Amino acid sequence: MPDSRKKILSTKRLSNDQLQRLEKYFDVSHFDLIKVEPLQIGVSNEISSNVILTSYKAAQIAIGLLRDNAVNKKYYCVGHKTVEYLTDLKLELVHSELYSKDLANWIVENKQKETYSYLCSKQRLDELPMILANGGIQFEEIFTYKSQVSNWSVDASDMKDVDLIMWYSPLGVKALGNTKVSIESEEHFCIGATTTNALKEISEIESNTIYHPIVPSVDGMVEMIIKKNI
Repeated sequence: MPDSRKKILSTKRLSNDQLQRLEKYFDVSHFDLIKVEPLQIGVSNEISSNVILTSYKAAQIAIGLLRDNAVNKKYYCVGHKTVEYLTDLKLELVHSELYSKDLANWIVENKQKETYSYLCSKQRLDELPMILANGGIQFEEIFTYKSQVSNWSVDASDMKDVDLIMWYSPLGVKALGNTKVSIESEEHFCIGATTTNALKEISEIESNTIYHPIVPSVDGMVEMIIKKNI
């Protein structure tokens, strides 16, 4: 009797809990399509008292760079996971949003006189710095890490006969979209709207097969996949 379980490919390694929840109903393959490499930067006292962080990874690296000086900063961040991380460290969180665009607009509307350090990836999207610059906000970009495609070719066979693909960033979408590897599947689940928009630009993928949770998170993706398919 043929196996009727759908096959999922996650382009990021899942936690044990997330993997167990999905494997109850699906066959799951997962690997890190994107790898992160911290960059060497100057002494932390060059960083403004107002710090912008648009990802959990950026927050982890920033706190590692700031060390004891982290408690002297005010933070503006994106995402629930980043909020939880900063809160657990008892750091001063001024404001958070679900998306970078919304955070940038909030800063322009509410914190015009402040100056900021935006600690980010060298491959960061243009949206936030563009909104800040157009809004007259004084800020400095400090590249603290770079994101690049991992050696995923070994796992390319996992793309065969995939029913559902999980996506986590526009960079990941671009990485596979620029290869000869087929990324067609019945369904695509993205972590948020920004990644969804990047995936919609790939002509071979139908827009009505792409989904993302209202609140961007991996747990939200897992829950949505289960509810939609079980």
